[in-house]
Amino acid sequence: MAQSRRNITYEVHARRGTRWEIHARFEADGRNLALAQAKAVNRRSGIRAVRVVKEIYDPDVGIAQEFIVYKSRMPGRTVAGKDGGAPRRPLVRRSLDHILAAPPAIGNIISSLFRTVVMSPYWAILPRALLGTFAAFFSAVLVTGIVAYALDDTSPAASPRGGGGLGVLLFVFAGIFLVGALAMAFVLTTGTGRPFSTFAWPRAVPLRRAPAAGSMVRLRPPRASAPRPTPMRRAEGPPSLPKPAEELRGLLVNYLRQVIQPARGAYDLGDTNIRFGINLFVAGACEGLCQKKGVDAPTTAAVMAAGLRAVGVEADHAASLAANYVGHLISDTRYMTIFGNGRQAVLAHLAGRADSADMLWRALDDWTVPQARKDARGLVTVMFTRMIGFEDIVGAHGDEKARRIVHDHNQMVEHRLIEFRGKRIKHIDSGTMAAFMNGPDAVRAAIAIRSDFFEYTRQMPEHTLSIGIGLNCGQPIAEGNDLFGSSVQLAARIAGVAKPGQVLVSLALREQIAAEVPRSTFAACGPLDIKGFDDPVPLYEATGL
Repeated sequence: MAQSRRNITYEVHARRGTRWEIHARFEADGRNLALAQAKAVNRRSGIRAVRVVKEIYDPDVGIAQEFIVYKSRMPGRTVAGKDGGAPRRPLVRRSLDHILAAPPAIGNIISSLFRTVVMSPYWAILPRALLGTFAAFFSAVLVTGIVAYALDDTSPAASPRGGGGLGVLLFVFAGIFLVGALAMAFVLTTGTGRPFSTFAWPRAVPLRRAPAAGSMVRLRPPRASAPRPTPMRRAEGPPSLPKPAEELRGLLVNYLRQVIQPARGAYDLGDTNIRFGINLFVAGACEGLCQKKGVDAPTTAAVMAAGLRAVGVEADHAASLAANYVGHLISDTRYMTIFGNGRQAVLAHLAGRADSADMLWRALDDWTVPQARKDARGLVTVMFTRMIGFEDIVGAHGDEKARRIVHDHNQMVEHRLIEFRGKRIKHIDSGTMAAFMNGPDAVRAAIAIRSDFFEYTRQMPEHTLSIGIGLNCGQPIAEGNDLFGSSVQLAARIAGVAKPGQVLVSLALREQIAAEVPRSTFAACGPLDIKGFDDPVPLYEATGL
C-alpha cells in the first residue's frame, strides 16, 4: 500500500481592520515557533487578533483540512494590552467593531456608543420598569388610604392611630405593592413589547485552501448550540412567487448560503461598502440563473428581489434595486465587474465547478482595491446586433425556425458578453442591445460575435443570413433597467446601416480605442446620412484589435 504524502504546515494569521492576513508559515515541526510568533505579533500595535491554523493537505486526493490550534482575544473577554495600552471593555469593543477598519472621528465613536446603549433590549425595558414601579406604588398608596379611611370610624385600638391599625396599613401597603410588582414583572418577561433591532456582528470562521485553484472554502458548519449572526436571515417572510420562480429562488438562496460562508471569514459583512458589493454580486447571480433557465424579465425581477432579501436587504429596497440595477451598473466600472462576477459564479455552480463557492470573496478582493476607483466613472459603450436576412427566413420557414435562430443568436451573444464583461439590456426584434464599461472589450466582443455567427450560418447554406453590429460610446440615461438617450439612438442607427459582416463604430468610440489600444485598425466608411441626425456621421469598420 502506498504511503500517504500528507503535507502539514502551520500558518500565523493576523487580523488588521476587518481582514485576516497570513503573517508567517512554518513546516510540520514548527508548531511551537508558530505559537511563539503569534503571541509576539499579538503585542504589536494595530493587530486586533491572531490565530494559528494547522493545515493538512493530501495531494493524492486533493483535499486540504485546517484546524485552529490557537486564537487570541476571545469574544466577550476584557483583554489588557501588553504594550501598556488600556484594557478594552466588551461594550466598547462591540460598539466600535464595525468602524475600526478606518480611523473614525470622535463624533462617530460617541454616536456609535450611544446607539449601542439605546438600541439594547435591556435599555428598552428600563422606562417600562420605572413606569410599572410607579403604578404599583401609586396603587398601594391609594388602597392604603381607602383602608385607613375605613378604619377611621372603628375602635381606637384598630384605628390608624393605634398600633394595630398601623400594622394593618403597612400590611395592606406591602401586599398591594408586591402584587403590582409581580404583575409588572410578568408583563415585562412574557409580553411581546416593541421589537428592537440589533446589530449582527460577523465572526471569523475556519477556512481551508482548495489546492486546485488556491481558493478558500468553509471547513465546518457553525455549532447548533451557538448560532452565528448571518446576513442570510430575512426580516420578513418569503415572498409569494409562482412555482417556477419559487424553485429558482430556492436554488439562488442555497447557492448564496454557500458563497457567504467563506466571505464571512475574510471580510466584515456589516460594512456598508462590502454589503453593496454583495448586493450587486447577488443581482448578477440571479440574472445568470434566470437567463440559464430561460425565464422572462418580470420573473427575473421577482427572483432577484427575493435573493436580495435573503442577504438582508429590506423588501422595499430589494424591489427597487431589482427594478433599477442597470442604472448602478453604468455608473461605475467596479459595479459592472462585480455584477459580472456574480453571473459567472452561478453559471460555474450550475456546471458543478468546485471553486464556485469561493467566487464571492475573490470578487470582493477586487472590489475593495482602492486603486480601482480612480477611473471608476467612464463612458458607456452601447452595442446593437442585427440579423440581416432574418425577415426572409420568417416568411419562408415560419415562426418555429425563426424562434430557434433567435435563441441560438442570443446564446452566442450572451456567451461573449460574459467573456468580455458586458451586460445585455434587452432583445430588439432580430437583435440584442448590450452595454459595456470598456470600449476595447465591446469591440472585441462584437468581432467575436461576428465570427461565431459566421460559423453558425455556414451550417445553413440554404439561408442568406448574416449579422451587422453597431457601437457607440457616451453617457446614456438609465430608466428602470433600460437605457435611453442620443448615444443609444446613434448606436441603433449605426447597426441599421451596417452591411453583412460589418462591425461599425462611431468616431467617439474609435478615438477612445485608438488612445487605449494603439495597434487597433479601423477602415473609414463614411460619413453617412443617418436618420435622426442632421449632419452626416463619420463611421469606421473595426478590422483588428
